[in-house]
Order: sequence, then C-alpha cells, then structure tokens
Amino acid sequence: MKFLAPILMALLLIPASSFAQIKMMIETETAELQKVTAIKESGRSKISVYRYDYDEVEFVQDSSIAAEMTYDAGANVFTEIIYTPSYSKSVLTLNKDNKILNREIYDSKNNLTGKTIFHYDAEGKLESREIYLGAIKAFDEVYNYEGSELTGMKYVTAEGVLFGYSTFESDKWGNIIQETKYNTKDEPEYTYVYTYDSKSRCLEEKLMLGDKKNTIVSYHWKGNLLMDKITTDDNSKVQGAFRYKYDAKGLVTEEVNETPQGKITKAFDYQGGLVRQVKITDESDVSSYLLKYFYE
Repeated sequence: MKFLAPILMALLLIPASSFAQIKMMIETETAELQKVTAIKESGRSKISVYRYDYDEVEFVQDSSIAAEMTYDAGANVFTEIIYTPSYSKSVLTLNKDNKILNREIYDSKNNLTGKTIFHYDAEGKLESREIYLGAIKAFDEVYNYEGSELTGMKYVTAEGVLFGYSTFESDKWGNIIQETKYNTKDEPEYTYVYTYDSKSRCLEEKLMLGDKKNTIVSYHWKGNLLMDKITTDDNSKVQGAFRYKYDAKGLVTEEVNETPQGKITKAFDYQGGLVRQVKITDESDVSSYLLKYFYE
C-alpha cells in the first residue's frame, strides 16, 4: 500500500465545515475588487496609511505605517501590504475584464505562503480555483452549473481524491438560497439558508449544524444602504453586531462593531470623495488612534 502524501492526509482530516461558504467567498472577492476600483478611480497608483496613537506624547512624530496599497495599471496588478496588527502581503493579478486571475499571499520575509489560481469559461463563469499551500498545490474547487445557475462545487485534492462537496439552490433571480456541505461519506455536515427581499437584498443568513446550535445573521437596509448586521444564536442571544451611518452621498461615516467583549467604533472623514482619515476607538483595550490616508 502506498503512503498518502502528507498534504493529502492533512486535507482528508479537515472537516468540510472548515471551508468557507460561497457567500463569504463572493463577499471577500467583492471587497478585494472594491479596493482595486477605489485606487483606480482615485487616479493614483499608491495609497499609504499611517497610524497615529492618541495616547502617545509625540503624536505626529510617533506615527507608523499601517498599510500600503499599490496598483500597476500596465500589468493590472494590485498589491496590499498590512503592517499592523500583523504583517501580510497579498498580490492580485486581474484579467482584462477585471476578474481575479491569481491571488498570492506572502509573509514578512517575502515567502509565498499561499496562492489561488482562478479559471473561467468563455462566458466568464468561474470554472475552478486551484488552492496552494505555499508553492505546493493542495486541492481544486471545481464548480458545476446548469445554464448560468451554480448548482454544485467539489473539493478535489491534487492527487484527484474527492474529499467533500457542496450543493446549491437558487431562486428565479439567481440568488443562492441554500448551500449544503457534504463530507466524504455523503453526509450533510451543515446547511446555509439565505432569505432575500424583492430587490435581492439579503435579509437573513441561517447556519444549521444538524442538531447542533444554529446561528442567524439578520441584515437591515435603508434603500441600498446596509444599516446593520446582527448575529444571534438559536436562543436569540446577540453574539455580535455591525451598525453603519452614512452621509448624503452614501459614504460610510461611522461603523460600530459590537461584541460581548466590547465595542470598536470607526469614524470616517473624506475629502473629494476619498477617505482621508479614520478615527478608531476600541473600548475593549481602551485605545484610540487615527489612520491617515496619503495618495500618490
């Protein structure tokens, strides 16, 4: 009997519930593309973000860089480096349709720690994603469609072994209303159920873990603006909440993140439609600091 490769053995030990749901994946990629769009529309190629701590004596002099975002228009490559609270570097390469072709993640020593390669069909639908741990290919996510509707996704190791899959159901407007994840024994491990209004705005996201506790995320809207997102358990106890305020142009002026551990408030200031600074107050560790944005 041949020994399984270490990476294959590790993947087979990972439960299907460890992999992100399709909604989270779409939202993550949407947020990434929004950053690319923001820097492109600013007409700049670099944004530097500096942190200024209010409790330091030398307020301006003790500033430190918190993040950098750069965009290479010729290569259509977006790079983001986060310096605090922990270092991470991500590099996105996009195609002519501004869809993500590659995502690479690096550590502080510029070592490749992860990579995702995206493949699309002639109509622009995502066919598969190759997932790498470091420089070693770990598995593929393979997507199945009926017409334009996403109906399933398989997790297949680099050695061709199926170790989990998901099925999807959509409404007549194309919104995914249910996602069920299965393990290698064809047993459903958990199900996400989504509810939308007539404008395709998500109103509720419910996670059902068999006979275990459920989690519900409720969304409340005013027009096209998300006013709050509240997470509760199956006893209706609030586990966390995001609340938002906007200006007349629809730009976020305040974001409040409330959890049982405390509250974090972000206050946004703009100039010419561009974020210029964000004041962050963290009640959990009694800190307050300012993020200032500089455009080049």
